[in-house]
Amino acid sequence: MCERPTTRIRVEGFDEQTSEQSIKQKFNTYGVILSVTKDKKAFIIEFATVEAACAAKQKANGLPISCQQTATIFFDYPNMPDFLAIQNCKEEKLPEYKSYLKTIPEFDEMIPFRTDKGFTSLVIATFSEQVDFDKLIQNIKEKFPTEPTAYEKVPYCNLSNDSLHQIARSFEERSIFMNNLNHRIPEEKITEIYSKYGKVIYVDISFKYEVYIITILMDTKENAQKAIEELDKTVFVEDELPLRVFPFIEKTIYHKPAGIISVNELEYNFDTKQLYTTFKQWGEIYAFSVSHVASSFVALFLYADYQNALKARDSCNYSNVFVFPKMNAAAAVRHFTQRKFEPDLTLVTFDNENIPNLFLRSEYENVQDFHTFTNGNNKTVVVTFKCCQDLQNTINKIHKRYEIIGSSTFNRVFEYFKTQPIDSVWAKRIFYARGINSDLSNKVLREKFSNIAPVDSIVNLGKENIALVLFKRSVDANNKEFLTILPNQVSLDDVINSINESSKPSRTQSWSAINPNFLPINSIIEEATRREPTLRSVVEKHITSINYDQVLELSLEPAKLNSFFKQLISDTSSNACTSNAPASPLSGPSSTKGDLDQTD
Repeated sequence: MCERPTTRIRVEGFDEQTSEQSIKQKFNTYGVILSVTKDKKAFIIEFATVEAACAAKQKANGLPISCQQTATIFFDYPNMPDFLAIQNCKEEKLPEYKSYLKTIPEFDEMIPFRTDKGFTSLVIATFSEQVDFDKLIQNIKEKFPTEPTAYEKVPYCNLSNDSLHQIARSFEERSIFMNNLNHRIPEEKITEIYSKYGKVIYVDISFKYEVYIITILMDTKENAQKAIEELDKTVFVEDELPLRVFPFIEKTIYHKPAGIISVNELEYNFDTKQLYTTFKQWGEIYAFSVSHVASSFVALFLYADYQNALKARDSCNYSNVFVFPKMNAAAAVRHFTQRKFEPDLTLVTFDNENIPNLFLRSEYENVQDFHTFTNGNNKTVVVTFKCCQDLQNTINKIHKRYEIIGSSTFNRVFEYFKTQPIDSVWAKRIFYARGINSDLSNKVLREKFSNIAPVDSIVNLGKENIALVLFKRSVDANNKEFLTILPNQVSLDDVINSINESSKPSRTQSWSAINPNFLPINSIIEEATRREPTLRSVVEKHITSINYDQVLELSLEPAKLNSFFKQLISDTSSNACTSNAPASPLSGPSSTKGDLDQTD
C-alpha cells in the first residue's frame, strides 16, 4: 500500500522511558515540530510541513537506535477511511473482485494476505475517502451471490504483518470446522441447523481426503462456541456418522502449552453436555471426548491453557484425574479429530431394565462388543457396532437416552504421551503397572493400589495388560507388596526412564533420528520463519548447540522462546555494531551507543 504523505509521522522502536522532549531534540533537525505525543506503542510527531515529515521518514526510518533496536516510521493518519475485509476469497476470483472495486471512485488498492498455515485467505481493500460500507457490501453480495465469502468493515490501522494476522484471527475465532462426511449435505440444511445458534455468514463445502469438509462462519465468537457445544457428535443426516465439530485453532498458538486432563472414573449414568458445562468453568476447552476403556468411562478435556487444566484437576469433584505433561496445542488438537478409518461406533444407552444380559443384547443387531454396568436399579449398556449403518439403524429405533462415544481419541492421546519427556518432579511416582487385567475398572485399581501407597490417579489402558499410575509420593517399585496386590503378578516400570531414554538424543544422534512424533526443533525453526524469514538461518545455526531439555522448554514456553529470538537478534546486531558502520543521523555527533534509550 502506497502511503500518502502527511505532516504527521508515527515513530516506533524507542524504549518506554524515552521522553517527548528527547524525541523532539532528535527530530527537530528535519524541520519545525508542532507537537510530540505518545501512545502505548509509539511517538506521534507533527511537523509544520509535509516536506519535513517526508525528510524525517526517509532519512531516519530503519536506522539503528541502539544495537538492539531500529526506528520504524510510518505516516500517521487521524480520521482515515476504514478498510473492507474480504475473507475466504478464492484466488481465482481476485481479478473479478478487483475489476469491480475499480468501478468505485474512492477505491485505492487491494492487498491479498494468507495466514501462515493457509486457513484464512484475506483481502484488504483500501479507499482514499470514507464510503458507505453497508451499501458497498450489499452491492458486492449481489455481484457475487454464490461465493462463500465474508465482507466486513475494518477500522483503519497501519497495515503490518501483525495487524493483518489480527484481522484474520477475528474471522478464525468465529469459524467452525466439521469433518468425517461421506456425503455432501445441502448448504441450506447446514444453514438451517446452525441458524438456531446465531447468524450464519457463510457455509463453505470442500472435498478433501475422500471426505467432505465444511467450514461455517458465524456472526460472533460466542455463537460459534454455543454451536460447537450443542452440535458436536450430532447425527446430521441419515447414513452418516455423528460429526465432530471443532473450533478453528488459532495458528499463532503453535508453541502455547495446552493442557489435557483425563477424568478416569465417570459415573455410569454420565451426561456429556453436563460434563462439558461443568469443566468449561475453569477455562476454554478446544475439544472433549468420552471413551469406554477397560470397564470404565474416561473423559478427556483439551484446555487452551495448561494452567486451566491444573485448575480443573484441583477444583473438580472427581478423585481420579490425571493431567498430562504440557503439549503444544497444534499437536494436541489433532488427536481429538475423528478420522475416517477410526470412526466412533460405540453406543451407550441408559436406564435399561435390570434384566439378564441375554435379553438386553437381543435388542441390538450386528454387535461387535457388548457390556453392561449396573447403576442402581437400572443398567447402562455399551454396544460397539461393526459399521456405521448398524449404529444408525439402532439410533433410529431406540427411545432411550443415549451417547455415542469411542476409544480412538483415548488411544491416540496415550500413544502420544509415550513419546513425551516427563518432568523430574514425577520421579519415582509415575509408573506403568504391568500384569493388569483389562477388565478391571479404574475405581477398583485405585482402591487396590491405595492400600500400598496414596494414589493420585490411575487409568487402565485396556491393552497389553498395562495401567498408568501416578502416586502422591515416591514409592519403591521393588516393593513385594505390589506382586500380590491382584490375582495376577504386578510389576512397576518407571515411566520417566522408559520415555526419556528413548526420546532424548545421544551425543552422536542427529535430530532427525529422534522420535518423529516429537520434534520441537522443527516447530521453533518454523516459528522463526513466521516472524522473520531472515531469522531462520540464524536459528538453524544456533539451535543444534542447545541440549534437548532446553529445546523442549523453548517449544513450550512462549516467553522463553521470545527471549531466545531477541538474544540471537541482539548478538547479530552487536556483531554488526562492532564493524565501522556509518553513524546514524539520529545519534548526532556527540551521542554514544544507547544514547537514544535515555531520557532527558
